[in-house]
Amino acid sequence: MPARFSPNGFLDVAADPSDLPAEVAGKVVTSGAMVRCTNLHLDRMGIASTRRGSQKVSATQLSTPIWRIAEMGGVRYEFAGAIIYRNETSIATGMTSARWSAVKYNAYNVATQAIFALNGTNRKRVEGSSVYEWGIAAPSAAPTMAGQGAGYAYTHDWEKSLGHAPGNSFKFGTTRNGYTCTYDWEQAEASGDSETYRHMWFFEQASSYKTTSRIGVKYTYLRKSGTTIECESNPSSPAYVEANTMVYATWVASSDSQVTHVRLYRTLEGGATFYYSNEYAVGDLSGACTKADTSLGAEVATDHDRPPLGTAVIGPDFGGYLFIAKDNLLYFCKPNQPEYWPALYYIEVSPPQDPIKSLALINGQVYALTQSEVYLVQGTGYQSFFPLRQAAKTGTRGVDGALGIKGQGVLHVASDGLWGFSGIDDDNLTNSNFRPIFQGTARGSIPAATSSNMANCWLLQHKGKLYFGWPDSTATYPTDLIVTDMATKRPVHYEYGKALSAVCVDETNDRILAGDSDGYVWILEDASIATDGGTAITYDWESMEASDQVRRYFPRYAKYDVEVGSAATCAGQVILDDAVKQSHTLTGSRNTKKRHVTHCNGNRLRSRVTGTGTVSLYAAEVE
Repeated sequence: MPARFSPNGFLDVAADPSDLPAEVAGKVVTSGAMVRCTNLHLDRMGIASTRRGSQKVSATQLSTPIWRIAEMGGVRYEFAGAIIYRNETSIATGMTSARWSAVKYNAYNVATQAIFALNGTNRKRVEGSSVYEWGIAAPSAAPTMAGQGAGYAYTHDWEKSLGHAPGNSFKFGTTRNGYTCTYDWEQAEASGDSETYRHMWFFEQASSYKTTSRIGVKYTYLRKSGTTIECESNPSSPAYVEANTMVYATWVASSDSQVTHVRLYRTLEGGATFYYSNEYAVGDLSGACTKADTSLGAEVATDHDRPPLGTAVIGPDFGGYLFIAKDNLLYFCKPNQPEYWPALYYIEVSPPQDPIKSLALINGQVYALTQSEVYLVQGTGYQSFFPLRQAAKTGTRGVDGALGIKGQGVLHVASDGLWGFSGIDDDNLTNSNFRPIFQGTARGSIPAATSSNMANCWLLQHKGKLYFGWPDSTATYPTDLIVTDMATKRPVHYEYGKALSAVCVDETNDRILAGDSDGYVWILEDASIATDGGTAITYDWESMEASDQVRRYFPRYAKYDVEVGSAATCAGQVILDDAVKQSHTLTGSRNTKKRHVTHCNGNRLRSRVTGTGTVSLYAAEVE
């Protein structure tokens, strides 16, 4: 009885090979089901071809492990060990070595996109070749106040001086002609003009100004781009002076390199609300509150808190919010302002003993996943967000173990494989085809998974395929992939011979980037090459098992419809009752001549094609 096999069905290692589907027409058994399909893709119906190759993006080896790779504007940012890299060049050191989570975003008033990343201990904003703190911390010290004595009001005077060297100009606290100088700066005019302008503030006696009320002053740190304030910290603690003195403040310089300016805020006489008065370069270290009461600006903001030290970040949603998971709490920023995280902008999602592991975003809605539950965060903004526990059977293990896919739902990795939550049903997507793998049993060319390291699994969507990486029993990080065509739902098995700890989609170049356990960054699924860094790709295909409980098989010959690349190796095997009865070397392009099989018989018949290099398998037949 002839048996014809082709790769147009499904890979299934959970069922017994003889229980996989087949059709019998007359005396011919036909089936497309497979028990092996390793390093072969099924992009063309009825053809199994060697998967696309991979190559290192550079020869530079990074610290390990590579926790996160992010791409922005065609530039790679790698978070590896305790270092942050830009295109494999270190740009920041001294980080905590822990798994990072990151998003790309920019505030409504910021033209340049940045990467916002955190790992539970560090929170950073990465822009270009620079790494800054995420948000600006409030000043740690109150301003130091100075006055020039009771009974004095102030006026100002400009002086244009060519004969005075800069060091001879009036300085703060000096007196001249009975006046005390309280503020001074120098400004160079246009290039080539040697004139120097000095703007000096003086006091003159004015007894009508004297009062016993106090004026309070606070200051903030700013980051400005041109005239635009991109980020401002919360204010310092206040300091006070008598209102009958000149309001002059000295501040502490910030150790944060992103801070460019300082703003002074003061109260009215005897007041408690702080209003904007003046702005200075942070390096000035001191300055006066020169604006009159009627010219003061807006009240100082007190909701510019930095983000929490969380472990997962996602967003933005449709409202412009970013979300951060820390323990069992979910925090969110001010809409379209990723550096402002008001202290009360959070909700409690789960019990403290079941902290949030990962976040997923789909259709503008956020899902928070613990190890045992999936929660939908409903609402449209502050005071309306609330968690709603879903009817999911399980949650996820790690920060990269959840992914929202439009039309599919929330995919999430548990200890027993990959699950898919549609909003109504939660199904184990790997249970029907790969159950033994996630129960600790190897099948064919697919090794068993390690339950204890499932927290390191990751999910990725690219070009209509879902990539699910998981570690085998010998590895900490994913060594094997189940790659599923999202249109046909047909899965295959990939292995790259290395542990891949982090992956991302390089959107600019439309490719997949991955970091391995040795510290190298790779391009995966590279159609321009047919090897893995110069090493030929090993492939393996095996059909289901044709079985006839009444009659035995007496195979006489085998035929293989295989296109073998010029540098490839290929062998076709006839398997009876789990034993290889004949192996045939295959070469050339679709040479379907009969291959002799020595006398043998058995109850269960399979075909297998294996080798290295570039091949395309169409069919195999044993008769």
